[in-house]
Amino acid sequence: MPLSWNNFERRTAQVLSIVFQPMFMPLLTAWMLFNSHTYIEFAATTVLKRFVYATLLLNTVILPVIVFGILLNRKIITTYHIDKREERKYAFLVTIIFMLITYYIFQKVRLPGIFNAMIIGGMVSILISAIITLWWKISIHMMGVGGVVGSIAGLSMLVQTDLTAMIFFSIFISGLTGFARLKVFAHTPAQVYCGFTLGVVSMLVSVLYMG
Repeated sequence: MPLSWNNFERRTAQVLSIVFQPMFMPLLTAWMLFNSHTYIEFAATTVLKRFVYATLLLNTVILPVIVFGILLNRKIITTYHIDKREERKYAFLVTIIFMLITYYIFQKVRLPGIFNAMIIGGMVSILISAIITLWWKISIHMMGVGGVVGSIAGLSMLVQTDLTAMIFFSIFISGLTGFARLKVFAHTPAQVYCGFTLGVVSMLVSVLYMG
């Protein structure tokens, strides 16, 4: 039976929701910063860049997935996606703990200040979204990609460098993510726009004042 266009869109949206998971956004942001043709790219050695990637991979992807697996096994959460608003408190708590660990590690090595700003901005947006989630289901996916946009835009303003291509790329993946979250009926348009705005503003302010 031929795959209908609506089914194709739905499956594409499901794939995009996985690819652009919030936990992958710190890694994507770090990669973009290290390839921004600014002082950040040249200030960090290859060894330091690998250390940053490894730290983010461990603390924002691997260890949280393991913890979520334990929570899932104990039926504290119902799925890895943690779509239920009442279950999100566990995701927020786990994420904050590992981001604090990442911040502590980054403080111990010679890294441009924007990386610490990125972690602080991420924690601020998570804390705000945790408060909002008490009453409303804001889009965490959009908050994540919005953080990428805010980081790159903030760097561009901070060092007075044209990063238009990277900004457009991050906005493009934000659009794809927004489409995906709406297509799988995970959020309303208002929740998508608010999540994106929170991510952009939190990271932009953090980078400009701490970067």
